[in-house]
Amino acid sequence: MYFTIIQINSTPIISVNLNIYNAVKQTTVFPSPTSSSIRFSGDGVKEGQLIQIYNVNRELLKTISVKGQIIKIEDLRNGLHFLRIGDSTVPFIKN
Repeated sequence: MYFTIIQINSTPIISVNLNIYNAVKQTTVFPSPTSSSIRFSGDGVKEGQLIQIYNVNRELLKTISVKGQIIKIEDLRNGLHFLRIGDSTVPFIKN
């Protein structure tokens, strides 16, 4: 995963390249946008596997061990975030 920031008419635009089809064949996060929790599903996601959530600045916000398929996110700031499981990274919006 990497980001490119460019400016158009003094407005920063973020381009995000994601690697979403690797070790976890496909990961889905829903609903997005959401305000309190997200659900995820993916081929190969196992109980106890680590999930990481990053912000757009690539800062790690939290690491969670998989227990079910719901993650509480009410403690995150509003905006674009990325859920990473294994080599799979999926964007979601918290509002």
